[in-house]
Amino acid sequence: MTLINCEIEILTPMFLGGAPQTLADSERGKPACELRAQSIKGLMRFWWRAYKYGQLVECPDAESRLSELRKVENKIFGSVSGNGNKSSFAISVSPKTLSTSAQSLPSHKVEVDTKGKTVFVNILEYLCYGTYVYVKGQGNKFIREYIKENQVFPMKLRIDDENCKEDVLTALYFFSEFGGIGSRSRNGFGSLNIRNKTEVFSPLGKDFMKALVSNTGLLKRFKILREIPPFTAFSHRIRLFRTVQPYKSWDLCLADLGKIYKKSREALEPRHHYDKRQYIGAPLDPPKDTSFKSLLDRHSKPYFIKVAKSEGGYSGCILFLPSLYIYNSDTDRTGKQLSRETTNIQFQNACDEFNRLLSADHRLEAVL
Repeated sequence: MTLINCEIEILTPMFLGGAPQTLADSERGKPACELRAQSIKGLMRFWWRAYKYGQLVECPDAESRLSELRKVENKIFGSVSGNGNKSSFAISVSPKTLSTSAQSLPSHKVEVDTKGKTVFVNILEYLCYGTYVYVKGQGNKFIREYIKENQVFPMKLRIDDENCKEDVLTALYFFSEFGGIGSRSRNGFGSLNIRNKTEVFSPLGKDFMKALVSNTGLLKRFKILREIPPFTAFSHRIRLFRTVQPYKSWDLCLADLGKIYKKSREALEPRHHYDKRQYIGAPLDPPKDTSFKSLLDRHSKPYFIKVAKSEGGYSGCILFLPSLYIYNSDTDRTGKQLSRETTNIQFQNACDEFNRLLSADHRLEAVL
């Protein structure tokens, strides 16, 4: 058994679910948001699946890789199906002293065209769209409290099966480096930093610790699968874009990342056209007078915006993890027949173009 104590620093506001979570509940003395160990474990599972799938190159096809992935996944994370498997590790967190807030986020205005008009909006609110409502005369008001940034909480990790230690810690690493906790985590909210990385990851050995100096070193280890995965996962098409200069605060960093993302997304095609933009993330919210309907009701974007700590303050990155747009369906949201091959190619082309736009921005460098 291995016991590891982690010091987790919250870098950006964290929008959490849980019941209850509304401001009215908070005013009645009930918790507005709750940080749960099970949520962290679920996110580690996501990142484990993402990197582990890319390692299964000995399997002849996607179906056999998925089958093997499920077997190993059940051993590490546990399963309730069949006879069930106990998880190989446990997590406990102590977030009782974390402060929450419903105050407006720092303001970083950008121009947005809406309903035929040009208005100025806070790019940070653009990134956390859906967490607030507009109140006439008051502006946008959060419908849920968030956990404030610049706080630290302890997390204890107990690994019972030593054979699973490398997988558990590698999943924790990728989750902490490129993921986040809570709503809008793919847009940079809920970003974390493990303050005692050396202590936490030293059980993985010297080679792993050397690679920690530059996370591109670890990504390259898993950039080996030569085909596109059926879900968001590591493959040879991974791209990583990192900010060139450090920022003094988390909000300056996230605001710039948001501006770059928004600018690149809008440059994909002319205004009021959505054929390419739907591939970056669905659903879209086009004007009501347009007849456009996205192919799918929902499709998570393959881009992960992340704020990190650096020597000069804060840095940021955008990670691209590709996948097939559709894997086991031949119809769109309305039931209309579509070509799986053509749709997946169009998705790849849109992402390739978006990646070129990210690379062209002087505030980013393509490091992978």
